[in-house]
Amino acid sequence: MAPGGTGATIFLKNSPDIPLMPGFSEIEDESLVFDKPGGKIAVSVAVSRPVAAGRVWDFYHETLPQLGWVAAKEAKGAKDLYIRGEERLRLSIEENPRKTTLRFEISPRNPAR
Repeated sequence: MAPGGTGATIFLKNSPDIPLMPGFSEIEDESLVFDKPGGKIAVSVAVSRPVAAGRVWDFYHETLPQLGWVAAKEAKGAKDLYIRGEERLRLSIEENPRKTTLRFEISPRNPAR
């Protein structure tokens, strides 16, 4: 939630075009970024109170395409991989009774370049 309770969208610090699902907070100590000639590698982690993974997937399946991310066909039906230009985004969700952890990994689409 933005200051003043406006409800504005919050984005990841290392990837300012990837939104955080409402209720999640980024853990900055677990984030990292490497910029290299072949592209950016960034990892961000966010947590929330327990929330069903299906709700998280639904949020990102609706939101990411609006930001130019396309579900990757190369993932053989995996719902956790998106492509935009020369970047690849992988999402992973870990649920437990106390919290839900969401991990974002951005890497070059073709790292061999």
